Amino acid sequence: MKSLFSDSGEKRCERCLFSAFDSNSDTLLCEKKGLVPRGSSCFRFRYDPLKRAPRVTPDIPKPAAEELTLDVVDGKEAAVR
Repeated sequence: MKSLFSDSGEKRCERCLFSAFDSNSDTLLCEKKGLVPRGSSCFRFRYDPLKRAPRVTPDIPKPAAEELTLDVVDGKEAAVR
């Protein structure tokens, strides 16, 4: 099974443990190298799972009311439809 927090993707400073975002530009502040472009990387890269952008989840339709009812047989509940 594939891990949710693996660093199998491209190694970029955007996902590095040592980087911090600079909100005013397209640069990052790296603890090791100073200001660096977002798309760059170096040999000190360490994956930070908290910087991962989650995938968009699909919309799940709400079930109809009749799909949520239970059948009662001889005073006991039967299986849900």
